[in-house]
Amino acid sequence: MWRSKPNRASKRRAAKGFTLIEVLVSIAIFASLSVAAYQVVSQVQRSNELSQERTQRLNELQRAMVMMDNDFRQMALRQTRTNGEDPAGQLIFWSDYLLDSDAKGLMFARVGWHNPQQQFPRGEVTKVGYRVKEETLQRVWWRYPDTPVGQEGIVTPLLTQVES
Repeated sequence: MWRSKPNRASKRRAAKGFTLIEVLVSIAIFASLSVAAYQVVSQVQRSNELSQERTQRLNELQRAMVMMDNDFRQMALRQTRTNGEDPAGQLIFWSDYLLDSDAKGLMFARVGWHNPQQQFPRGEVTKVGYRVKEETLQRVWWRYPDTPVGQEGIVTPLLTQVES
């Protein structure tokens, strides 16, 4: 019995493993899939950051609108005194550089801030003003509508990135 010489096809079947070209092709496919996955994740992160910035800006805008809406709806038909002067002839003040504003400023009296049994050091009528200072819309308010000389208002920033 003669044994026949194994041919090339049977040698290939006997050798187990991958060729260099198969390994390189699989690495190239895996690398392209990795790059695509990284781009998707990166785009999702950028979209998330942009969404958070816009949500924060929208919250800031809504908060400012609620504060302004409350103030303007409860505007009082009352004259105010500033720095201990005589009562002003106007109910609403609107002028350039009012309240140290960069442009126009607005000031008026408002009601609706309840003070049950006078428990807090403030009245139910307050003086409120709005100004734009350093690209920020600010609400300035005083505890009482008639302020003595030198009494500064309490400043609350409402909106940033405001152009006047």
